[in-house]
Amino acid sequence: MATFVDISTEEEQIEALVQYVDGLKKKKNPDQQSNLESECESLLKEGKWDVIISKLLGERDAIFSDTNDKEIEASMNVISAFIKKSTPKVAASLVQQVKEAVVSNVADRPILRLRILTNIYHAFDRSSPSRYDLFVALTNFASESGNAELVIPKFKQIDQWLVDWGSNIEQSRKLYRLAHKILTSSHRSAQAHELITKYLQTFNPDIKEGKNVGDEVIDAAAVAAREAISSEEIYQCDHLFSLEAVKLLEKHPKHAALYQLLQIFAQEKLESFQAFKAKHPGFIQSADLAEESCLRKIRLLSLASLGAENSEVPYALIAQTLQISEDDVESWIIEAVSAKLIEAKLNQLKRVANVSFCVQRVFGPAQWKQLSAKLNKWKISVHHILETVQQTKNIGKSPVHQSQPSLTAA
Repeated sequence: MATFVDISTEEEQIEALVQYVDGLKKKKNPDQQSNLESECESLLKEGKWDVIISKLLGERDAIFSDTNDKEIEASMNVISAFIKKSTPKVAASLVQQVKEAVVSNVADRPILRLRILTNIYHAFDRSSPSRYDLFVALTNFASESGNAELVIPKFKQIDQWLVDWGSNIEQSRKLYRLAHKILTSSHRSAQAHELITKYLQTFNPDIKEGKNVGDEVIDAAAVAAREAISSEEIYQCDHLFSLEAVKLLEKHPKHAALYQLLQIFAQEKLESFQAFKAKHPGFIQSADLAEESCLRKIRLLSLASLGAENSEVPYALIAQTLQISEDDVESWIIEAVSAKLIEAKLNQLKRVANVSFCVQRVFGPAQWKQLSAKLNKWKISVHHILETVQQTKNIGKSPVHQSQPSLTAA
């Protein structure tokens, strides 16, 4: 059994590695003659270390037949150290082989294999292009082995890493789609939606230039639209209308109705949703959307719109807009508050909801104008407060309020 520590030279490390793998190969197949050590001996004399590493990686079954996980991990660390020292072209080829060797068996000690991939990933410099291939392999393997939770926290750094690795547009798209798939499977709808949005953004220049995009992009745009409609974590979807791929849905024979529904969830109320259902019977179900879930969400969004239109909203108006009984109004307000769509206080005597904050479903020129008016009003209020404070200070300094000399005789 080899132990890969305290070896002084690279040549000795290679020799020990060859002996280790050759020994495992003989142990695994005692009836078969192994020429690995003799073949590598001549290559070692010629200094063809990359060829030796390639040969060793070809014996992946032998390497992973070792029952000692630490020995396997140590041997792969030695291999990754040699790969890092290779030329970029050779390193790219060997990284491909080491990936194939490690991910060849999802069922066999997946945590060990993930740890090995992680070690190899960190063996390369932060800006190394090899990190992209290794991270994709690591992510895929984690997902396939049921260990997606180990890589999901890393997705927050994808944007920066793509820059660090010097990744091209196709690589970026591939990684965004992979991460979206994993997050969707893990029921992280908001985070998944963010990544498919970034994926679709990469096509904006192409579509604006008149280039055709395939069905895959159109289908991804439809997925993003369905996510925005159905997710209980997403209540603002006007951002999708800045995506050229989503705009293509409007006149698409298959997805035009979905685009109309997306518009309703972006800026309209329950009445429009009900009209859509009447015009497109059965569409909600055919689009793989849950009608009850959609109904709940459009009611909450309608309530948010009411709060944006007026800070004091009568219960009767809420009941009418949401098509519910006035007795149920307060429970819907509480639900909207829980969803962080509004902040409101209930006045049960006046039967009104005083809305102090609401999420803007659409933020366009009208909303900028409304915000400007509120800021001006706030500016005037602050100015009046400052004037009052200054007047109070001046009154305090007035001679009338100065202490009078004592008239008591000495």
